[in-house]
Amino acid sequence: MTEAEARPHGLDHRPLPVLEDEPDRRWPDLTSTRLALLSGLLYLPFTVLGYGTDVDITNVLRSGESLLEGRYRYSRPPGALPYEGLVGVLDRIGGPTAVSLASAVMAVILLVLLGRLVADELGERRARIAVVVVATQPWFWLAATSLGDYVFALGLLLAGVLAARHDRRVLAGLAFATAIAFRSTTAFLVWAYLLAELVGERGGLDGVRAVRPAPRTRWRDGLVTGGVTAAVGLLWFVPSWLSVGRTGRFLVNEFETTGFAAMVGRWGVKNIAFFGVFSLVVLVALVPVLLAGLRLARTSVLVRFTVLVAVVAELLFLRFPWKPVHLLPVLLCVAVLLAASPRTLTWHVGALLGSQVLLALVSVTVAEPDITNAATTGRLHLGVAWGVVVNDVDCRIDPPYGDGGWPDLDTPAADYAAIDVFTCQARSWRPGGIPDDYGQGASSGRPPPHELPEP
Repeated sequence: MTEAEARPHGLDHRPLPVLEDEPDRRWPDLTSTRLALLSGLLYLPFTVLGYGTDVDITNVLRSGESLLEGRYRYSRPPGALPYEGLVGVLDRIGGPTAVSLASAVMAVILLVLLGRLVADELGERRARIAVVVVATQPWFWLAATSLGDYVFALGLLLAGVLAARHDRRVLAGLAFATAIAFRSTTAFLVWAYLLAELVGERGGLDGVRAVRPAPRTRWRDGLVTGGVTAAVGLLWFVPSWLSVGRTGRFLVNEFETTGFAAMVGRWGVKNIAFFGVFSLVVLVALVPVLLAGLRLARTSVLVRFTVLVAVVAELLFLRFPWKPVHLLPVLLCVAVLLAASPRTLTWHVGALLGSQVLLALVSVTVAEPDITNAATTGRLHLGVAWGVVVNDVDCRIDPPYGDGGWPDLDTPAADYAAIDVFTCQARSWRPGGIPDDYGQGASSGRPPPHELPEP
């Protein structure tokens, strides 16, 4: 017996309202899936501009190379075996273009999955809103066109959610486990989904393929999904464990903090960098609209999940306020809330899209650190810089490590090249403060960062 058959039809057990509006006759054939594919065409030209500007480029490339040579060296604790292996193979076959192209393909898959999830609950027109909001966000644009595991982990997370929503629990667990293997912090987002299933009402899906289990099966579903996730997820990290002599050293990191005030400052500045001043103004103006979508969290597992994911992602970012791209899960929440809200109008979506395109072109800076990449404090610095996408393209066309390709992975220059490209990326949100040795990443004879003498 399904939940729809088992539960009474009182006022407190009404199904999730379907927010499908009147058919949009202007774009009758533009489904969310086709919109996702069109976004892929937008990303395609950027995939030929090298590896990108992520600080972990060298570490991931080295790890992929080590796998091909039969000796595993994880890129950073606790490892990301499937992504490291994928990068190793693709880099060997097609270099940076193949690596970036894989990111673009996965970004499109992520958008398709997001569209499927939203369309099942809210209708196709609302699905298009969610897809276009995510697809045009500049930081998603960067993640979709360069080396980085972000879209892979999020895409697999959404694949697991879609499988779970259709009661394919083992498949959901496999997808969740692989998402965690791509990016270990995804584990917190998986548990956010399992919590979303266990609490609140389950309006379920309205699609013909949907399976809506009765309330008494919630714990069983959660245990099956969580059990498969945990078991398979642990297996993915066995190679990391073996690579350090079967010890727990692969779990140890060297992450240090510079005080709570500095953490909060970085968290705030990089949230502003991620959304952009103009988009934040738009989102503040749309608070009543977003709150109307938030109210559906009581009956919608999807809305509840994305809200919990946003909270978890922000808490993690408060502890580790490093890369703005780490806030991509928060973007999913904004997109789903805007799509779900019955108060969303066309101009609301247009205003947000316009502000995101503006962030791609121009960025408003608000502060700068006292010490680049090691801030203990900072100061107000209002200014204008090139936007996220324009700056990234400039960093990739005119890279700080020179025009001869990525430095040899066996040299310290490769370590400094990764640091330099990330410093270059930061110009869109961090004015001034460029280190004196910026742009010298390709110089030989400099020791790698971890061998520098203590100051």
